[in-house]
Amino acid sequence: MKTYLFFLLLLTLCIFNACAPTYNPTPSQPALFSEAGQAKVSASYSGRAGNLQAGVALSDNFALITTLNAFKNTYSYSIGSTVYSDESNGVNWDILPGYYTTFGENGIAEVFAGFGTGRVSSPGYDGRLNKLYLQPSIGWKGDITEGALTMRMTELFLPMRSVTEERRVFFLEPMFSFGIGGERLRVYTQMGISISPKSLSGAIQTDYNPFLWNLGLQFQLAN
Repeated sequence: MKTYLFFLLLLTLCIFNACAPTYNPTPSQPALFSEAGQAKVSASYSGRAGNLQAGVALSDNFALITTLNAFKNTYSYSIGSTVYSDESNGVNWDILPGYYTTFGENGIAEVFAGFGTGRVSSPGYDGRLNKLYLQPSIGWKGDITEGALTMRMTELFLPMRSVTEERRVFFLEPMFSFGIGGERLRVYTQMGISISPKSLSGAIQTDYNPFLWNLGLQFQLAN
């Protein structure tokens, strides 16, 4: 039953991803560092987007994360006997310095803040895309498993003029990340949602993807 529900959820995410939105929330793999000198890289895929991430613990409390994300969505629909197709694609780069601390036996709390920039082409917008992030997380890291709850706050800026899209939109993006494996290599997945307060009142104009999921590999480079 649990396996059936899991695949039903993945199918639902793929259906909701089958559109051509302007904004696609990017993965937010928590660093989960515990001491200076640790470093890791990860690669993930979600069916329509690929993500590369690297991070390093600069000291016992400060770290740096950078990510590169690319996506492409194609959406076909019909009006009468005519079939139409829309497409959105884009690439963006993020950099997030942050603070982390450990607690208990395996607990880790961290907060990262940073900036992202890139370019997107969609039916509603074609031009540069900028983002500001605030990303607090709380999680654990054990010998075999690790995981975290993240509440990312994203301020999206669309500086180019558009008839249909807003210039600035705020999103709340709660996510859950889970990884399993050995000391150097782990498989991880992440699921989350993206919510804009404007969408709750029906006032939002920017077309965005409300769901995020990905599956990937994480490599621990140094301890």
